[in-house]
Amino acid sequence: GKDKSFCFYEQDGAIYFKSGSLDLSGFGEEKKIAEFPSGLAISPFGLVLKSGEILCFYVESPVEDFKNYFSIKFVSSKDSGSTWANPIKIYQAGNHFKSGCWEPAAVQLFSGEIQLFFSNEYPYGDSDEKEISLVRSKNGITWGKPEKAVFVKGMRAGAPNPILMNNKLLLSYSLAPERR
Repeated sequence: GKDKSFCFYEQDGAIYFKSGSLDLSGFGEEKKIAEFPSGLAISPFGLVLKSGEILCFYVESPVEDFKNYFSIKFVSSKDSGSTWANPIKIYQAGNHFKSGCWEPAAVQLFSGEIQLFFSNEYPYGDSDEKEISLVRSKNGITWGKPEKAVFVKGMRAGAPNPILMNNKLLLSYSLAPERR
């Protein structure tokens, strides 16, 4: 509802949700909304759509190289967090720690389109470079193919933070040299 605040967090490799009062004076019971039995569910990012639906994006991270794949998934709730739909996979990266995907962050444009940004090592194999990828959705259910949003040769772009301001999309991010 419009009179609630929401909190998403990772604990013991699972994603949890709490709702509370708008003044942040108190939060209700925690609810586990996503887990990855073969690894860790980490880096939750919440987005409330214009329709009132809540989306929580997160990363599935394997704990061992080559056993499972990194992926970006999300869960959604149409009833202010009382119930959550099954996870939907948006993107799958590689199966080792130099080919992962990380740090999802999303925004809904005035047109209704949802843009999800995440840092992505997968396209760069062993180079240790990392881009910020963008995937788009018109309905919050189906997602397009990843586009390169930010890439600087020899650098690692990460921690995307999209912000809507005055009808413009601003994207802040970190940039660091390759680790080699």
